Amino acid sequence: MSLPFSNATYRIRSIGSSSGSQYLTLKSTTIGTVIVVAAAITSQSTQSCSDDPTMQQWILRDQGYGGDGIQMVTLQSAYLNDLGFFAADKQTSGLEVKYSQLAWTVKLEDISDDNVTIRYTKGGKNLVLSVNNNDSSAELANRDTSDAKQQWSFEVVA
Repeated sequence: MSLPFSNATYRIRSIGSSSGSQYLTLKSTTIGTVIVVAAAITSQSTQSCSDDPTMQQWILRDQGYGGDGIQMVTLQSAYLNDLGFFAADKQTSGLEVKYSQLAWTVKLEDISDDNVTIRYTKGGKNLVLSVNNNDSSAELANRDTSDAKQQWSFEVVA
């Protein structure tokens, strides 16, 4: 699937995680909770919200095509029709990405037919969403087109 993406609900899979298929995952709707990368949640458990498959689903809303392989979007949690987004406290490399109720516009940039980078529009112009070195959470990093941890695949939720 390549740009532009349509308004829909997606799971966002990390291409570069050494742990196999890992997805952006909301573990709690508490403001400031770190967004993690975790294995696919395939069925709902009644034990906690962190076992709900919608914790790995994100609503993409198109904010305009930026031309030449770039699309501007917002990504919002699909959990309980929540209004939450994800962002860092400051737009600086190395900071973890956390659950926020502030909407952030991000740029999706084509890397290949199926992979994109997610670049923030605030802060340094080369800040992208990346998997941290422990493969456990999402963080901001300086863009490196050869780093698979900065590449994401969007999978439409049926």
